[in-house]
Amino acid sequence: MFITYHDLEQMFGEKVKENPVGAIGLYTYWDRIRVGLQQLIAGVRRWRLDFIDRRDLASLTERAYKVTGIPLLEDVEKELIEHILLD
Repeated sequence: MFITYHDLEQMFGEKVKENPVGAIGLYTYWDRIRVGLQQLIAGVRRWRLDFIDRRDLASLTERAYKVTGIPLLEDVEKELIEHILLD
């Protein structure tokens, strides 16, 4: 059973039982992405996704840094602390 099954059941009624399990799983996955984006937007105090830029983000892992070029969280924090202390 997926967490979003009851939402789908309200939308589609009995027809939800005809949907493949993989489709329900994919819907649940995208719903989690939606919630994560909402939390990100609220956390950076930007109210639309197009207001966010790369300076609002930080990589949590070295691999993410290598793939995206977005600085690691500890580097962002270090720069912020230096800025606060030196200014």
